Amino acid sequence: MKWLVKIEGKPNQRIVVKFDPLNQQLIFTGQYKQHNVEWFNFVEIRKDYDISPVRSAYDFELITAEEIQNVISEVYLSLKKRVEIYEEINKGFSLIKLIAEKSDETDVTEVK
Repeated sequence: MKWLVKIEGKPNQRIVVKFDPLNQQLIFTGQYKQHNVEWFNFVEIRKDYDISPVRSAYDFELITAEEIQNVISEVYLSLKKRVEIYEEINKGFSLIKLIAEKSDETDVTEVK
């Protein structure tokens, strides 16, 4: 089971929440999509929940909307930071046009 959480004003970012009942986990994945390319996972947080048979009504661990919201906020902040880092790295590489080795003087590599 899976839910997609869209981020307002950021069509290239989203959070995917998967419920994995066999492993008793909720998996929160922050994803980024660059210009018509597939979605890349930038952040993943796994939350374990004990959903095994209950001995009594007081042993049951409820997964609250507040807990889910807190984890989504945590994933969003990490995603935002990692996207900023990625965009800076990408901008740096877009400035590199040519790497050439000067063979007549020394073994210096020139980056233009």
